[in-house]
Amino acid sequence: MQLPYNENLYVEGITLKTISNVSNNKIVYGAVFTGCKNTLISNCIFWTELHGTNSVSKNVVAVKGATNIVLSGGMVVTRDISGKNEISHFATHNAAPLTLENVYIYGENVDHFSIGKVEIK
Repeated sequence: MQLPYNENLYVEGITLKTISNVSNNKIVYGAVFTGCKNTLISNCIFWTELHGTNSVSKNVVAVKGATNIVLSGGMVVTRDISGKNEISHFATHNAAPLTLENVYIYGENVDHFSIGKVEIK
């Protein structure tokens, strides 16, 4: 899911399920907030399943100057079926840290795992 350059965006109650069946994939993205400002993501589920190997997964990503991206409630789930992938539930690239408020984070069969730059409230 790509949401580029939105301001004052409000997303509520969606489920985004990303399934990757390939191996050696540089990056598998879930939701990408490119340049977004003042975004509230409320009670959403971001679910990623990786069935291949040697891939990098980034579930929720803020890039290129994104600021004030807040996840409130909801879940971020990553299931690595093979157990041979690199997992980042959250990532930022040239963006402010993501803010998490009461977000459930779950990783299953995860060997390499990181949360990335976040502020937890």
